[in-house]
Amino acid sequence: MNVVVFASRKGGSGKSTLAAHLGSYMAENARPTLLIDADPQGSLTLWHRVRGSRDLGLHVGTKHLAATLAKARRAGAEWVLIDTPPNAVGRTEKLPP
Repeated sequence: MNVVVFASRKGGSGKSTLAAHLGSYMAENARPTLLIDADPQGSLTLWHRVRGSRDLGLHVGTKHLAATLAKARRAGAEWVLIDTPPNAVGRTEKLPP
């Protein structure tokens, strides 16, 4: 099973969009795929709800992540894509206005 984590310190960098598009491509091409929306903003969850397709699984949150990954492996997932929130902790540089 392949696990890809989309992470960036900057919000709005396209993590959710990339996870959604890659996940839907994989699922449409018979690759069992699970999306994990770990971002409290919930953009990936909203996209998944609007999409309305059952060929692409979704798990929300990171609670019990190890158990979620183990369950995905047992269920035959080939890909797990994890969308994460931005994190600016430890940033010392000033962003331009």
